[in-house]
Amino acid sequence: KLKSSFLVTVIKKENVLSLTGVSIAHDSDTINIVNQFNLFISFIGLLVTLVVVWLFCKKIIYPLEKLKNMAKDIANFNFTKIQIHTNDEIEELSESINVMSEKLQKAHVDLEEKNENLKIFISDISHELKTPSALIKAYCFGIRDGLDDGTYIDVIEKQADDISKLVDNLLNLSKYQNDIVYKNDF
Repeated sequence: KLKSSFLVTVIKKENVLSLTGVSIAHDSDTINIVNQFNLFISFIGLLVTLVVVWLFCKKIIYPLEKLKNMAKDIANFNFTKIQIHTNDEIEELSESINVMSEKLQKAHVDLEEKNENLKIFISDISHELKTPSALIKAYCFGIRDGLDDGTYIDVIEKQADDISKLVDNLLNLSKYQNDIVYKNDF
């Protein structure tokens, strides 16, 4: 159905007449058909490429989205684990983040426990320091008011010694804690 021309060649040889014919299609129709075919193949190729790229991106982006959400959870002290099976660096990253999450959770629990112990310790120390301070103050008022029976200075001195021992114990404890922290850093 193409527009074409038929080229005929007549050859006469020894009283024999030969006819040879060739059908020649016009170039413009052939070029249009090839261009339409190329356009169709390009469109199908582009469509297939977009689908493959979309699937590949989804394979990469979905695990990264899960890792991003896990990082947000860790930032909010919600220490969870995720399982990603991609057999590549993303899976290794998820395993590393899981290990980090476990260690952070343990450190967080330890820190909360230490904070609670510190609150109790500060409360106890405050009480231990307040009692001798109150006694010293009371006996000083007694001396000022002339109520001293000769024992007030001894009581004040004993309470001051108790406070001094308590402060020395606190300083030793602080030094001991600093030594432990220093040794644990290495």
